[in-house]
Amino acid sequence: MTDAERESLLSQWAKLPGNSEQTQREISERVLAIQSAISDSTSLRSRDIRVSIQGSYRNHTNVRLYTDVDINVCLMDIFTTDYEFAQKYSDKKLGISDAAYTHPRFKNELEAALVSAFGRPSVKRRNAEFRIAQSHRRIDANVVPCIEHRRYRSNGSYYSGTTVHPDTGDAFESWPEQHFQNSVAKNSKTGKRFNQFVRIMKSLCNYLGSQGFPQAMGITSFLNECMVYNTPNNLLATGKLSGGLRETLAYLRHALETDEQSRKWLEITEMNYLFHSSRPWTRESALDWILAAWDWLEYE
Repeated sequence: MTDAERESLLSQWAKLPGNSEQTQREISERVLAIQSAISDSTSLRSRDIRVSIQGSYRNHTNVRLYTDVDINVCLMDIFTTDYEFAQKYSDKKLGISDAAYTHPRFKNELEAALVSAFGRPSVKRRNAEFRIAQSHRRIDANVVPCIEHRRYRSNGSYYSGTTVHPDTGDAFESWPEQHFQNSVAKNSKTGKRFNQFVRIMKSLCNYLGSQGFPQAMGITSFLNECMVYNTPNNLLATGKLSGGLRETLAYLRHALETDEQSRKWLEITEMNYLFHSSRPWTRESALDWILAAWDWLEYE
């Protein structure tokens, strides 16, 4: 593959797919429809509920035109707490007591509101979300019901995230606002190269996966995003896209060869380490993926 061929391919992968303005307009309509469904519900209209998009559409890193949009529906009236980094505090010391209103009840009432608004055939309940699929819409919505999660600091303040309670399985926390804000900051500091390289890495991974490369299997979009996030800004901004990607892959390859650097890497949220035992990926699998990408692109 020549440098010109690489540059042409990467330029295509770096772009947002299709008509991004039209896509964003349809997503906004989806959010407004869900907000309206909540407002029309006698059970939910008086509660503090925040509706927002999350994931690749919000961060402008989607690589397919009509992938599902994830819509966060967060109940702020109740919350979970975490004192791992503020052990002098507790629910008792802060006067926090168990809420009478529960996440399962919220989820059931949200389902009823969605069914009332969109019809039972259009709403499917999954383990941790509701899928809204309507034939006249190009983009389906995954509605994720959650409650606020508070991770307390040593000074008594807290980071605000979300807790999702699936119908079966353990609850889990996420940090959509931190992810979005840190992505925006990284993109700005790299002259908008961060989003471009995230789209490139996702597209490259999707393509090699479709071609049967085992190294691309199990490599999530989130992992690719986080590896680009942990790449120094100056490397992402190096020359043309082909040159910048070469520097990025070279850096990642070197850093992933041992635990010394990569064990310190954080997720984009900067709330968790990227490589830890609860994740479905490992440093070794990430290294295998980077080596396969390097070889396929025929970098020297």
